[in-house]
Amino acid sequence: MQFRHLEYFVHAVECKSLNRAARRLDVSPQTLCAGVASLEKELGYPLLNRCPAGVSPTPNGEVVYNDAVQLGDMVHRWRSLAGSRGERDTVMVKLGASTTLMRWLVPQVVIQIKKDYPHIYFDLHESFVEQVFRTVVDKRTLGLITCVNERVESSYRVQLAQNDMEALVGPEDGCVVVLNRKHPFAALPSLTLRHLAELRVVWNPQRDQFFVYRDICKYFSPEGSIHIPEQENLLRLISMEIGIAAVLPRSVLRAPGDWGRNLRGMDVEDFPMPGRIWLIYPRKLRSSESVVLDAIRRTLNEVSATPGACLNPV
Repeated sequence: MQFRHLEYFVHAVECKSLNRAARRLDVSPQTLCAGVASLEKELGYPLLNRCPAGVSPTPNGEVVYNDAVQLGDMVHRWRSLAGSRGERDTVMVKLGASTTLMRWLVPQVVIQIKKDYPHIYFDLHESFVEQVFRTVVDKRTLGLITCVNERVESSYRVQLAQNDMEALVGPEDGCVVVLNRKHPFAALPSLTLRHLAELRVVWNPQRDQFFVYRDICKYFSPEGSIHIPEQENLLRLISMEIGIAAVLPRSVLRAPGDWGRNLRGMDVEDFPMPGRIWLIYPRKLRSSESVVLDAIRRTLNEVSATPGACLNPV
């Protein structure tokens, strides 16, 4: 019996789909199906019920799945003890994150992990919020997204429940209007929709702020908006030009960059833009994933405990 075939079976049960399990493991669907079939032939009974909607474990498959999960954890633990000199097999953990968190939060987590667990490496995926969410759920990996608000929260929770995944709600991180500190509006305690009409908006139609808070873009100056492909270039442009602004997660002001001291993030009184950071993860975790999950939780707790951590810098 090959341990690899047990791993194929476990992922098929967790993903409820042979194709999704194959994508998660980066193998072809044919290879995964052949591995599961070989395991079933060796055991002498079917492990999966197959239907057009996906797969589910048979009664015998449930027993094998529960034992295989425990065996997988044991094998990971055995590998972590390899070598009297502390030598250990490398482990890859997949982590997806929306742009702002990939620039600001993820580096802190990676530094923490590499300090205590040098054998753990990361396969990072960065994109806009909706794409990160779909990829994380589809491949059943860890994920971080920002500015989840009531508009998308209920839909996300349904999708997570359907895929046996959970979400830890982190600190508040709503969107703000980011503008140049030299603009007269930067001296105000907050903005109104009337103020926005005097600013030109710069944005990327596929990135975080437009997906979650696209409705506010219509209140900016109708003279024409500017599309910038990357967040760093967008912020750099605002730091150089006074008359433009962007709608971005509040925590973007904490990301590294020389342009940061030239920017101010401001709330809009008559268009509140609340939001929270979400940590998404499968209900059944491998030992290495649990280590990373704990590190992310600690980092989010530190952010929550720091007074004014996500507020406008003075």
